[in-house]
Amino acid sequence: MNQAESTNRDATVVLLSEGETFTRLDQLEIELPCGAAASLSVEQRVILSDDLVWTYLVESLIPSSSSHVKARLRRGRPVLDPCFVSSLFTEAGRGACPSGDTGIDHP
Repeated sequence: MNQAESTNRDATVVLLSEGETFTRLDQLEIELPCGAAASLSVEQRVILSDDLVWTYLVESLIPSSSSHVKARLRRGRPVLDPCFVSSLFTEAGRGACPSGDTGIDHP
């Protein structure tokens, strides 16, 4: 499981990798193996590898089979530095964004 944790003031943010840790069922629902879902709880903040622009909060965790759990999500806060977060998902901490490009358009 490709999972990293970053301590926030109130909670831990869990990084989930598409194809390794979860499968997206629709925009706000994912399916995870029970082992990966064990690190989640309702109101847990997560970042999904296929959407580095937003964080999500877990609304519910429902068993979908004997080995998988469906997680219903809601959009949370925007990610302020998607390039940094991208680097957490890649080997050796090299993100996909060019240096200095955060992926956010500022006025």
